[in-house]
Amino acid sequence: MEKTDDKNKWRELWLDSINELTTLELQEKTWLRKIIISESPHWSFTEFICCYFDDLLYYEYPYFVKKGWISDKEYDTLKEWHNELEEYQTPKRYNGNDKIILKDKNWLRLMEKGIKTKQRLIDLVPDHEKKYLLGMESYAEYLRK
Repeated sequence: MEKTDDKNKWRELWLDSINELTTLELQEKTWLRKIIISESPHWSFTEFICCYFDDLLYYEYPYFVKKGWISDKEYDTLKEWHNELEEYQTPKRYNGNDKIILKDKNWLRLMEKGIKTKQRLIDLVPDHEKKYLLGMESYAEYLRK
């Protein structure tokens, strides 16, 4: 039997990752700032994608639904955006140029869809989890640099 703490920690990281992947302002303020990147490699397109797909979704979403870590409604809400994110190809298929990605019309379209998806997800998650999808307070220390 899974521990509740495991589920809660996973959900916190999962929602935080969704927020990172749907907050263009955060991406613009962190992906291009060398001082932030030098402190942590997390602040890049590649790492945001890896955290979401590799670190959190090490199994497909239906596994987490069956496990009870996300609801059917949560999954249905983000399934289309998730699939498009998974299919997204960076310009010239080069993930190392965050500046170009931030100007890519396909990335910007995906961000628009992600923002709408996140808003619907906010309505579904418990109140104590909404903070992981809202604002940029948790990133304040990085944004001051």
